[in-house]
Amino acid sequence: MKKLLLILALLLLPATASAHILKTDGTIGAILHIDPDDAPKPGSPATLYFSFKDTASKFQSAYCICAIEIDQNGQKVASQDLSFLEGTDNANVAFTFPKQAVYQVVVSGRPQPGISFQSFQLTYAVRVEGPGADVSASSQDRLIFYGILFLVIVGTLVALATRFIGKNPKK
Repeated sequence: MKKLLLILALLLLPATASAHILKTDGTIGAILHIDPDDAPKPGSPATLYFSFKDTASKFQSAYCICAIEIDQNGQKVASQDLSFLEGTDNANVAFTFPKQAVYQVVVSGRPQPGISFQSFQLTYAVRVEGPGADVSASSQDRLIFYGILFLVIVGTLVALATRFIGKNPKK
């Protein structure tokens, strides 16, 4: 019985998920994290953090002509040069997404003359949802998961109860 309770407790604990998004182009890749909570809201400031990595170990952020562009439905919403934190391959950009939509965040870079690392372009889809938005697909998936989990738990408990009730002590 203790094992069953332990299993049920583990199944009912909320699952953690990372919304950090890795994109690669050749040997160069970057992980995007958006603050707050990887869930930007329309009209509220957000910070987009990028952490770059080059599997060929040639990328040098100090010598990168890098830019970020944010598009929505094929229309450019914003663009600017990407500035790296000194001595790192990390950059961040503050941006306020104007409305609820799916945005394309495109980060591109090429080396300054005389420097050799590959040019790259990384594209991220960023969903911006506001308060009162329709239930998202991920919320629907979560509801389906918990519904199935509930049915499995109830079915298991019924099966166990039937098994124990079915065992009559010998008289």
